[in-house]
Amino acid sequence: MPFCPNCKYEYEAGVDRCADCGAPLVERLQEEHPQPRPEVPLVKLAEGLRPMVELLADILRKCGIESLVRAAGPAWMYELPALSPQAEILLRSDDLDQNRDLIKQEAERFGDHIIWFPAMRD
Repeated sequence: MPFCPNCKYEYEAGVDRCADCGAPLVERLQEEHPQPRPEVPLVKLAEGLRPMVELLADILRKCGIESLVRAAGPAWMYELPALSPQAEILLRSDDLDQNRDLIKQEAERFGDHIIWFPAMRD
């Protein structure tokens, strides 16, 4: 059975691309031996209502892209994220550079529900 190397989903024989991220499928997943990643600056990717930002973060996670979701608004709201309807999503700058096309595809699906920041307009 083929697998998506990014999302880790198993597919039926005969399928050659991941339905979620579009990656070519592989016959088996490689064993993961996580290496510590060097520190890289975070860039603000987008902002919007918390449920939409959380959905975007989940999609990125399934594609192997780490992100950080936090409350957007006055500083005191960061301590009480449940009170803030707005959230922002941040990515490592190298993850954005390597996955820009995939993220732009997702941006099209979200339309006006998320405000995309300059990092995505380049």
